[in-house]
Amino acid sequence: MQVQPRKRMPLSGWSVIPAFLSSMFITFPLLVIVFLPMTLSYVLLSKIFPRFFRPVQAKKADIDYAIDAKDRKDLAKREYDIVLYGATGYTGKLAAKYLTQTYGNQVRWAIAGRRKEALEEVRRDLLKIKPDLDLPILIGDSSSPKTLQPIINDTRVFLTTVGPYDLYGTPIVALCAHYGTSYCDITGETNWVRKMIESYDHIAKASGARIVHFCANDCIPWDISTVAIANSLKSGEQLKTIKFFNELNLAPSGGTMATAKHHLAGPLGMKSTLGFDPLIKSIDGSKSDSLTIGKNPKFLSWSSDYKAWVGPWVMADVNLNCVRRSNAIMGYHPKLEYSEFIVYPGFMAACVNLITMAATGTALFCPPIGWAFDKLGWIPQQGAGPNAATLAKGFLKVTGIGTGSNGTKIRSELYYPNDTGYVDTARMVVESAMVLLEGDKLPVGGGVWTPAVVFREKILERLQKGGTQWDIKLSAK
Repeated sequence: MQVQPRKRMPLSGWSVIPAFLSSMFITFPLLVIVFLPMTLSYVLLSKIFPRFFRPVQAKKADIDYAIDAKDRKDLAKREYDIVLYGATGYTGKLAAKYLTQTYGNQVRWAIAGRRKEALEEVRRDLLKIKPDLDLPILIGDSSSPKTLQPIINDTRVFLTTVGPYDLYGTPIVALCAHYGTSYCDITGETNWVRKMIESYDHIAKASGARIVHFCANDCIPWDISTVAIANSLKSGEQLKTIKFFNELNLAPSGGTMATAKHHLAGPLGMKSTLGFDPLIKSIDGSKSDSLTIGKNPKFLSWSSDYKAWVGPWVMADVNLNCVRRSNAIMGYHPKLEYSEFIVYPGFMAACVNLITMAATGTALFCPPIGWAFDKLGWIPQQGAGPNAATLAKGFLKVTGIGTGSNGTKIRSELYYPNDTGYVDTARMVVESAMVLLEGDKLPVGGGVWTPAVVFREKILERLQKGGTQWDIKLSAK
């Protein structure tokens, strides 16, 4: 059965006309006359006077002591199946709510964070949903890793929603890798993931810890669709190309904006000691023979494959890099071609979207513009997120078109009826943790992996029970 979305994309029909006129006659002139010159001036001045224009970066939470895991507990004797770290944040609260409603006391889980009072407030809200909920509160802080060590050593799966992960995630991954604790997160920070592979993949292999990044809207829909399409080809045929077309309605939170600001202010540069991109590290530690070629678009165009106006999707490169790691491990094809597009309901909607993206990008990159946007309330603050009415309009439809090495075409459609940036992000990361609880039943052991490598179609089966719709079939075109 072909999946059809029940919700319309924003700016469909006549509703696009006011937004188009506003974008063309207000936002676009401001972008060209004010925003871009200010941004270029800021870049120039920061080059000439770097001391005065260097953005203030938050201090990273790094490992401040040598980890000695000699006291590592046997997994079967650990107190908690799942610990949710960051339960007081916007996405963390949604994850805690989903765990409560779906699993309650079926698993032994706890919430963890820095502030006891805030965690107690979260627990009070959850007890309104399930009065008999047995939910311990654990106090730990990634900026003081010693406080998390006993928690991680007593946990089978550690789930964290606290970002930016470049600032707060490294000590957690380090501890999980050393203590054999499986781990999942909602990051889309590819360069940080590269660092985790280089620094902790070998340690996780030795301890048995399955470290799985990208377990949410970045990048489960695309990563899992790719492995499902590859597995649907006949024996002996490899997946040569994969194209994705995204129809969606998503709204950002303050946490997402904070992550974007952090990386635009000081992009993560890294020079790998491996001699190659850590994302293409194979299971045996060598450079994989299965490489991925990115074909993501840079401009607006008409798609003959989808019969619609399409353009660049802001998260496409993150999804590409996730699939790049999956291909390096799974071996879809020696030169897999990956491309991903956002679909627009029409040409005018495309123009509105691209102009809005450009304006938001300057605000995130140029502090003076960002300050003005913050004061006007146009950028959500960290800890805040879309309201219930906005979330109710959210959805995501991902159409994948895969072509095999013998010319076979497979078409898949994955539809999330809820906002995938937050509501279904919470669902995806919790279900990821639930799959990780299967332990030795999973296809790979310890290491730094992607969802496709560890979960395969198991995660799809779980998501379908919660309303996600999935269809895959041979394509006539």
